[in-house]
Amino acid sequence: MSNLGTFLRYDKFRSDSWERLTKEVMDNVSPYGRNQYRIGFAGNSGEGKSRLIGTLLGDIGLVQYHDGGNSCTKIPIEYSYRVARYKTVYRAIVTYKSWETVETLIESCLTGLTLVWEHADQDHIEKAAFRKHDTAKEVLGALFPCLSLLQTRDEFEKLGYATIMSRIKSYTKSIYDTLPRDQGRETQRTIVAATTHELWENLMTFTHAYHLGNVSGTNYGVWPLVEFARIESESPALRSGAIFIDAPGIDDFNEIMVDAADVALRRCDTVLVVNQIRRAAGQGHVRTHLADCVKRSHRDVRVGLGLTCTDSIDLKKSPMARFRDDESTIFSVLDQIKAQLNGYEREHNAAHGADFWKGLEKMKPYIDFRLKELLIHERNRRMEEEAQTWFPSCIPQNDRTVFCVSAMEFEKGATEFDILKEPALDAKATGIPDLWQFLVDLPSPSRQKQLRRYIHHTLPSIWTSFRLSCERLPSELELQYDMISEIDRHLQLCLRIANIEAVFDEMTDGLVTTMRRSERKWIDHAISRCDVWSSAPYSPRGFKTFLNARGMRHSTPKVAATSWNEELLEVVSENLGPEYDKLADDARDMLDTKAERLYEVIDVLTSSVLARFPTAKDRELHLFRDSLDLKQSEITHLLEVVNVRLKYDFLRRERGRATGNGVDAYFRQAMNPIYREAGQPYKRNGKIKIFDMRKQALKDGISSPNGPYAYIRTQTEKRLKDCKQTMQAAINRGLTQIFSKMKSDLQGLHRDHTLQQEELQGLDVLLKERRKAAIAAERTVQEAGRLLDRLGVEDIGDGAVAEEPESRRNAMEEDEDWWAGDDDV
Repeated sequence: MSNLGTFLRYDKFRSDSWERLTKEVMDNVSPYGRNQYRIGFAGNSGEGKSRLIGTLLGDIGLVQYHDGGNSCTKIPIEYSYRVARYKTVYRAIVTYKSWETVETLIESCLTGLTLVWEHADQDHIEKAAFRKHDTAKEVLGALFPCLSLLQTRDEFEKLGYATIMSRIKSYTKSIYDTLPRDQGRETQRTIVAATTHELWENLMTFTHAYHLGNVSGTNYGVWPLVEFARIESESPALRSGAIFIDAPGIDDFNEIMVDAADVALRRCDTVLVVNQIRRAAGQGHVRTHLADCVKRSHRDVRVGLGLTCTDSIDLKKSPMARFRDDESTIFSVLDQIKAQLNGYEREHNAAHGADFWKGLEKMKPYIDFRLKELLIHERNRRMEEEAQTWFPSCIPQNDRTVFCVSAMEFEKGATEFDILKEPALDAKATGIPDLWQFLVDLPSPSRQKQLRRYIHHTLPSIWTSFRLSCERLPSELELQYDMISEIDRHLQLCLRIANIEAVFDEMTDGLVTTMRRSERKWIDHAISRCDVWSSAPYSPRGFKTFLNARGMRHSTPKVAATSWNEELLEVVSENLGPEYDKLADDARDMLDTKAERLYEVIDVLTSSVLARFPTAKDRELHLFRDSLDLKQSEITHLLEVVNVRLKYDFLRRERGRATGNGVDAYFRQAMNPIYREAGQPYKRNGKIKIFDMRKQALKDGISSPNGPYAYIRTQTEKRLKDCKQTMQAAINRGLTQIFSKMKSDLQGLHRDHTLQQEELQGLDVLLKERRKAAIAAERTVQEAGRLLDRLGVEDIGDGAVAEEPESRRNAMEEDEDWWAGDDDV
């Protein structure tokens, strides 16, 4: 894999086909490097799970344990791998419960707290009620250690259940809201530290009870509000992708902790049940313990048994001991030497000097330690054989794994000797190396199956792609200097994209349609106002004055109060104003869409040009790349100028012309000839008065199909058409100038004949390197096949590695997090 990565670097091959091939290879290789595998450590309270995890991690400071035999872990804690960085050797991620979950927890605890108090007078109280009561006392005591109303029944009954429930929820909500959180994360807190002491000083608040840790300045615990925590370190045991999960005791009286352990175990791929050796040998509960752990985990999980110790072994030979021949002889000799040393001590022979007695004092502990070593070997071997029969019948014989871990016993024995500065203990005898290797190798079967499928199917097709890429190289060389026509083709594409005529017509349809729809309403409104002004108490003379003054700044008080033009202009503005605003917004969106598509074309052209010149001088390519980057800025500036001219120049001016009362306003220009026609003197005909004739002439002029409102519409349509053509011409002119400069920049790459020769020579070297890469790929396939043959793996379906059950595969797919590991897959 590392050889493939060397040949597939992007800075060496820049052609399109090679980059696509590189991406395909890397996408196929990456999943087979490392994938995570969850290993849960389960057991009753105080069995030594946390200390065993610390021993396997190689850093006992990463865990918190209690030598008294009581459970210390309150929530599930995950241990995963992370490369250490400066001042962040360790990192912890705390995940809080949601407030809805916390609220349900508080209600359940208060119910459990009152359950025993309500039935205190009864003789028989169920054991489950006591468990709920004890759970509630521990949870609420951790959150509110000094709250008096939770201490006694009298205090509780004095306030009432509803009042206390409201108060406790309010107090818990204030604690929950003040929990430290990462920015943008509602239920997560990240802690980084350079030492394990600094890590736990900040993490203990969320994971443990405080009487077991050294946390200064804190008198309450918030672990009931935490769902789980994750600690990341650079431990070698986690390098393969394994995740150790330290679960609370499954026999704890606290139901909250037991439920959390159940959830954690169901997410594990393997469960290691931890028991103390002395408890396992002296009691018959291990069978029930194993069956309980299997029941709590999902059915496809692999279950192992780890037997640990917390105290030293008795030096007396057990009646059940079954020594081997060599071990029995050594034990007898050591026992005789010990008896002789005890005899010397009883005789108190004065003939012996001080050096003799000093050596004797050093020899006795050494003999005791060697006797202890033999007894530990025998006991561990006997317990491993016996423990094979403790597993439930549903677990196959081949999947039953037992480890006896005696590291603590050896540590206690080794510290007692002054005669040995560095006691030469057999590390394998502690059981730690075998257990460590077993846990590290657990993910191997699934990875071996995936890697075998990859080697047999994917690598040959990649090797074929290598060879085809080498065969296509000459045709790629012919395209190195054919970029001028490529730029012309992209220019035509950009001009087609930047065509705004159809889009502009579609945007302006709403404005024109509104004008057409409003004409009848404007005419009816104008005629109704004309009837009002021409009726009493207005005199014919006043109406004549109004017509002569054309409705603007005339001196007749009665007519001036009617505000003829202002009312009509308000009707026009109410209908056209929103349409102009909408048109300005649509124009902005249109230009933004055009810009995004033009950027895509420029990016494609940039990649195409740079891929055709993989060996050009760095300076020329750097300048050309900068020139291409500037083209996007120029396009942005071009479209922004067009938008400003449209929105703040044309549309604002057109809105004023259509709805305003200035000299160049469409309404005023259309009404002037109507005023003049209605104000002309008419001859009397005896039946119709001049006043009525002028009024009728004004109505006819307003309601004419070619009247003032039709004039407003036709002028607006004309101006919109001119605007569209002006904008299109500006965009086309700007794009043509940008691409013309791009062609001139590209021609600079061809100007130097020496540069062309260097490129051809570099391409020849590139062809040779690609051929080497193809040979290396073929060799990699062959070596991988030979490796699988040595491992005894032939075909995918040969049964060398059993297929994973369906539920196991589904669980892995749901919680899959591919691991980016080393190259030595």
